[in-house]
Amino acid sequence: MDEQEQKGRNHSLPQSLHDRVRRSAEEFRRFLLFLSGGGFAVVFIALTIRTDPPLSLAQQVMGLMSIVSMAVAALSGVACCYGEYRLNDLWATALQLTDRNKRSALHKRRDQYAALAKISGLFLMMFFVWGILATLAYTALRVLDQ
Repeated sequence: MDEQEQKGRNHSLPQSLHDRVRRSAEEFRRFLLFLSGGGFAVVFIALTIRTDPPLSLAQQVMGLMSIVSMAVAALSGVACCYGEYRLNDLWATALQLTDRNKRSALHKRRDQYAALAKISGLFLMMFFVWGILATLAYTALRVLDQ
């Protein structure tokens, strides 16, 4: 590969990463809007539905586990989107620098955000599944009690 092709390749990667940053930011906003709408709907339903007969202790526990799990999943999703956004931004910026020390410092910060994105992504999936399972358990308990 000649020098001109190498320059073009190095230039396109930072631009590609900046494009990923932009897309991540857009997804982040959509995700927040989705979560706020869904969160509002859940709170609205929970506050307006009257239960007859009253909830048993097991139903209350399952309902609380469902709400807490979904809240943790939502917060983890926000952290994951933010981590991916910062990861791509720092990576693109580092690739555009010529100073090795500054680039190395940005790569270290990038790696921290990569870890945040990875861990929070796992939490998102795990707590979402737990929330779904707790909701199913709550529903089963309600159906079996009536």
